[in-house]
Amino acid sequence: MATEMVLNDAAYKLFGPDLEEPTRDDFVRAAGTLNALPLPPTESSDISAEVLHLVGNSGRGRHR
Repeated sequence: MATEMVLNDAAYKLFGPDLEEPTRDDFVRAAGTLNALPLPPTESSDISAEVLHLVGNSGRGRHR
């Protein structure tokens, strides 16, 4: 999840200890090696949009 709790200077330095000024891109590249799916952190707005879709009429499908 792309939040300040995950994307911050301390995390960047943790995942890029050999870099003088690690960036978000450096973190995403390094952290991606730990995931089974090579995906970048998901934006919170994407999660919110999906939740709204699922709870709204468009997410109900034909099951009533």
